[in-house]
Amino acid sequence: HPEIALNLSTRLAPVDFRAEPFDAAIHFGRPQGNDVDCLPLIRERLLPVAAPALAGDRVRRAGDVATLPLLHLATRERAWSRWFRQNGVDGPASCFMMFDQFATMAQAAIHGLGVALLPDFMIGQDIAEGRLVVVHGDGIESTGQYFLICPRDRAARPPLVAFRAWLAATAP
Repeated sequence: HPEIALNLSTRLAPVDFRAEPFDAAIHFGRPQGNDVDCLPLIRERLLPVAAPALAGDRVRRAGDVATLPLLHLATRERAWSRWFRQNGVDGPASCFMMFDQFATMAQAAIHGLGVALLPDFMIGQDIAEGRLVVVHGDGIESTGQYFLICPRDRAARPPLVAFRAWLAATAP
């Protein structure tokens, strides 16, 4: 639909449709409020990845991950704790390098600054091309998922109907 213009803006906080001029948002978490339509898009599986030079042969078991610098996303505050718990390891209490966006954290991991828990759908090419490696085991499912949300009173706008249909057809 080349006739539809998309204006993109990123936020850490949920969008407030009453206060901001957005017709829709891609929201991570759980749908909130009864005044929005929600289209489920994709679940998030986080994989522990690092640059090959950082991981090397230093990680033989899950506990070894705790000895490496850990990169942390501010909006997934319990992700590392959940990963360590799922792998039967007491993880470090703190000492995380904090990021506000996955893209920035992915670049930090690629450049060897630490191990990051990143969405599998975001890093497939980086793994395939050898910029990142999975350091140990399986990832973890996030507690939320991605949704397209829009206020019910705007849901019938033709550009939004077309965008929603395209997303529904292309989302895994």
